[in-house]
Amino acid sequence: MIIVCSKHVKEGLEIIHLPHIHFISNEDKEFGNYRCHICCEKADYKLFNFFPQNKLTLENVI
Repeated sequence: MIIVCSKHVKEGLEIIHLPHIHFISNEDKEFGNYRCHICCEKADYKLFNFFPQNKLTLENVI
């Protein structure tokens, strides 16, 4: 996962393979220390890869 400010979304998207984006809510910003991984300013977005997990069969769970 890469955390970026509004100025560095493009650069962050270029780094991540198959990117997904989540906006960091104001509530999350209050409780977390989210800083842009490129410039260390306050971050606005979380950029991450999304790899769906395989569905487990009931036998594997039990």
